Amino acid sequence: MGFICEGRYIIEPLVSGDAPKYIDLLLECMSETYDPLIAPGYGAKHRVNREEMIARAAEDFARVDARAFLAYENPSWEPSVSLSCAVGGQVDWDKPVGLVLSHCHVADWEHKEGIDDPPAGARKLSNLYTLARTHGTGLGTALFESAIYPEEVAYAWVIAENKHAIAFYERHGFQLEQPVFNALGLWAPAHSQRMSRGF
Repeated sequence: MGFICEGRYIIEPLVSGDAPKYIDLLLECMSETYDPLIAPGYGAKHRVNREEMIARAAEDFARVDARAFLAYENPSWEPSVSLSCAVGGQVDWDKPVGLVLSHCHVADWEHKEGIDDPPAGARKLSNLYTLARTHGTGLGTALFESAIYPEEVAYAWVIAENKHAIAFYERHGFQLEQPVFNALGLWAPAHSQRMSRGF
């Protein structure tokens, strides 16, 4: 897609071969985000499912309705320059700093829990994470807007303890739904809630 945040980052569409670095970044972001909120080591315990997560991500990227992107730092970015480009710098394509994935597929676990289906065609924001050092730069919003278009009917599942994420989605027109669920499997002992827009 190109440069965003005044040239500080580059957003590129994902392909199935990007699944390993996507998942490695996802796991790193989960540790940064949830270890302080849930328990030390909470993010690391998800690494036991890394290979399964990679396979599932590749399937998600291949969906015809998928919107999936990775963000990279521009090594030539300078805060004093209104628009930086990557000329003269070597982008590290192996180390993304942000990710996003949306699609229109309802997960099996949502059906098993008896959760009401979203409206037909609603877009699910499956993942949106950036490394902590990028917070406050606008990268999260840029990734969000790449995956969820204005006024699009959409929803996301959030960890109820993550008040920062809840506030972010509320700024983008999402509302918290009830009830609060006990997170399943490796996500325990956290809690999850659905947030929706346009339902």
